[in-house]
Amino acid sequence: LNLNMATFSKCFAVLVVVSLLPRNSLQSDLSLKLQTCDTTKAAQQFTFSAPPSNMPASDQQSGKQVNSKGFPGFCINVDAWETNIGATVWATACAAQEPVEHERNRIWNLTTGKMVNPVSKHCADASAGSNAKAGDDFSLQDCSQSTRNNFEYSSTTMQIKQSNGNLCLELGGTPGPAPPAPLPSTVNISLDIDKSKMVAMTSAMMASFNFDWHKNDEEPPVWINSSVMLINLNSPILNAAATALAPAHLRIGGSEGDVVCYDVPEFNSTCADMNQTDPTMCLTMSKYEEMVNFATRNGLHLVFGLNALWGRKNHDQSKPLDLTNIDALLRYTVKYNLSVYGFELGNEKPDIPPQVMGNDYINLHKLLASYWPDPSNRPKLIGNDLNTDPKYLSEFLPIVHEVLDVLTYHHYDGYGLDPNLLSKLMTPGFLDSTVSSALNQAHAQFAPNSQLWVGEAAAAWHSGSEGITNAFASSFWWADALGNLAAHNHTSYCRQTLLGGRYGLLNRTNYEPNPDFYVSKLYHDLMGDKVFAVNGTQSGEGYLRAYAQCNRQGNGISLLLINIAENTTFNMDLGPRQEYVLSADGLHARYVNLNGKRLQVQGNTIPTLTPTLINTDSVFEVKPYTVNFVVLTEETSPIC
Repeated sequence: LNLNMATFSKCFAVLVVVSLLPRNSLQSDLSLKLQTCDTTKAAQQFTFSAPPSNMPASDQQSGKQVNSKGFPGFCINVDAWETNIGATVWATACAAQEPVEHERNRIWNLTTGKMVNPVSKHCADASAGSNAKAGDDFSLQDCSQSTRNNFEYSSTTMQIKQSNGNLCLELGGTPGPAPPAPLPSTVNISLDIDKSKMVAMTSAMMASFNFDWHKNDEEPPVWINSSVMLINLNSPILNAAATALAPAHLRIGGSEGDVVCYDVPEFNSTCADMNQTDPTMCLTMSKYEEMVNFATRNGLHLVFGLNALWGRKNHDQSKPLDLTNIDALLRYTVKYNLSVYGFELGNEKPDIPPQVMGNDYINLHKLLASYWPDPSNRPKLIGNDLNTDPKYLSEFLPIVHEVLDVLTYHHYDGYGLDPNLLSKLMTPGFLDSTVSSALNQAHAQFAPNSQLWVGEAAAAWHSGSEGITNAFASSFWWADALGNLAAHNHTSYCRQTLLGGRYGLLNRTNYEPNPDFYVSKLYHDLMGDKVFAVNGTQSGEGYLRAYAQCNRQGNGISLLLINIAENTTFNMDLGPRQEYVLSADGLHARYVNLNGKRLQVQGNTIPTLTPTLINTDSVFEVKPYTVNFVVLTEETSPIC
């Protein structure tokens, strides 16, 4: 907040109210709500301080940090690594060390009367704006809407209040985990699968994955030799792992994709022409062919992210993209008959205006159509990976919906440096956050004929968290994300990464599988395209997650049953079946057991995943902290 305190004589009170939280919530952050102003409440009192010192000077001058007087150590923040409209505004611990790009979410500017986050240029307000009532939540909203509230600050009462109303914000509750009532040690479940109709469709390539461009000096050692430019694509174990997950999409993308240029002298466009002098960011055609050949020989469908920045004059994101360098890459691809499933354009560049980006996509489509006249063998046009804000999509998608084959987006549920990541990850609320209703709605409204993908995701951004996102703990999130998004008509989920960071499916040093690899393998092998509704899990209170799909390998119904309860077993009556039970000795384990036996690579051979066979009706125990794939061999459905 840039505040001239003398100008604000009225009270603008910010009230963060913490309600009774359900079992699946953590109360380590405090919610922010409008409430009736009360000058006696310390929870409605705020002070202002300079932004974190590690931020650039230009950012420090754009606003102030808003600190709670009633709850010392808490300040107003945005609950998102991407500041989209609708992101929750609440209070978090000010001392938490976060990277610059996330700490910018703590800056607020009130000089215009609106409570503006200068990073996103969105306003903190109740969704109803001037029509808000006491108890309404705060979130990021479009500042240009005529119903937005104006707010004023009083240095006397230390409150922030509606300029033309009597509602303020207030903090309340006690920081720390909300104590849930314990679940019983055993819960009986009557599982009901509606096999009469399917509720969604997915694809054989749902469990997909990415390579990234990150350089060795980014967060060492987690990206050393993990850039797609440096990975040993001839490694026998890497090729065996990739083949085991085929067919799948292999997406090559990431932030540096908007720095990488293409050295194509054969078609008169080089890195030098693009003023790219960093050899690690210059893609030669021999390296490009190596990437394409890796995907082809392992049965993968290559998705290649194109540079959406360096073709703009002076890198000005408001300017149209010059496609000369991209054109040369496409011409090379055509001439040498290289197999590329699809092309994306840009990676997490939210400031490129949607009209500009929409026109760039139209121009890219024209190039694809000119080089591949037959739509049946033309690379797919995939996007956008730049901005998932529903308002942005509402302007971008109407421009491109007739040419866009796939609507894709990036989604990370947690933050790699969050000290409470593990405790949050093992809650129903965290798993539920994987589904973005706003993205699903935008897809249905503006691009219903395109496929819907998650193009980049992991349990936590900032390269993940050691011993969590590359360990057994992540397997609960990953299994649930695959099942949950398949039930929402997603046809691909490109996991960040196959190799690299702290969230890879493979160990970044020896290329051997991490636990999530086996989740991908079992999901890929067993869970078919057609999805059924599953009922009867309510008594699990969100700790038992259940998904049902046609068996990909033949007759039967495949179940995915996930238990994130630490001390509760869920019992259910099931018929003859094949059981695949994944477990480990702890959530931080870097290995996984299948039906009690540790899975290990032998030489360069990925272990065979063999089920336990049960030939009679009996009780199946979904034990604590297990991921279970169960094929009901005698169940049938006309849908399958």
